Amino acid sequence: MPKPTIEFTPTSSFELVVPAGPLARTEASYRVLAEDLSTGDKTVILIHPPSQEWGGDAGKDSQAVHVYWEEVLILRGRIFDKGLQQWFSANQYCCRPPGMLHGPWIADPDEGCEEMAIIRHV
Repeated sequence: MPKPTIEFTPTSSFELVVPAGPLARTEASYRVLAEDLSTGDKTVILIHPPSQEWGGDAGKDSQAVHVYWEEVLILRGRIFDKGLQQWFSANQYCCRPPGMLHGPWIADPDEGCEEMAIIRHV
């Protein structure tokens, strides 16, 4: 089933999923805006609290790598990419092909970070 048709809607109207327990330190809260359950393609808003650290599957100090295309637009706040040793902030965008190593990161200690991610499987 393809992503649904959605006319302009406040993102606050989508369910906010908040990780619990030990995952709360390394996993962002998120809102799924649209999803194709048959392909796994989706658009999400990720919300990282101040100073949150995250990385790949091996933990917060590991790089991430995916089997899908990932596009990310930072909406608010900023993140520090520990691998690149560089800050990225609101209105900055990236497009990563499958297999690209990236991260790990830490959210701004004062503002945190909110980003929109578009995931597309090929």
